[in-house]
Amino acid sequence: MLGKRNVDQFSRGSEMPGLAFDALDRHIILGHAERVCVTHNDKSITFVEMLEYTASLAGGLRRIGVGHDQGLSVSVADPWERLSVVLALVRLTLVPDPSASLLMTGAPSVLRIGEDDLDLAMLIKIGRVDPASAPSHPDEHLLADMIESDALWIETLLAGRVIDLG
Repeated sequence: MLGKRNVDQFSRGSEMPGLAFDALDRHIILGHAERVCVTHNDKSITFVEMLEYTASLAGGLRRIGVGHDQGLSVSVADPWERLSVVLALVRLTLVPDPSASLLMTGAPSVLRIGEDDLDLAMLIKIGRVDPASAPSHPDEHLLADMIESDALWIETLLAGRVIDLG
């Protein structure tokens, strides 16, 4: 376990983190890895599980070209899948972009690339090779660019509270 002095270097305002770090990574460093952060139906997801899942998803999205030059439009109704995609995009310092040519859609969700579809499970497998780390620069502006429900999810995680997706 890190001492208080070492943990403090990771707090907001330091050189290191932004929203992705503060929403998930910071809770793990503070010793709360196994604390539940999301409930959905009969599932409870811990901070460490959410970090592993969304960092891998972000890595997969990055690997297929999602980034500042190529955003991602997200039309996903399932709250678990939408939350996962939003957190993955935040790790890439992005928010859903309705004007992007790449589209995450469907139930279950798929990434539509031209005529081809990749499902979330495949994107996560691709991303496990090189999961996305939390950016090391301030990115609070992302909250202002999100739709309200996405921003509320991020703010709930920042506060260390549980997101109940029903």
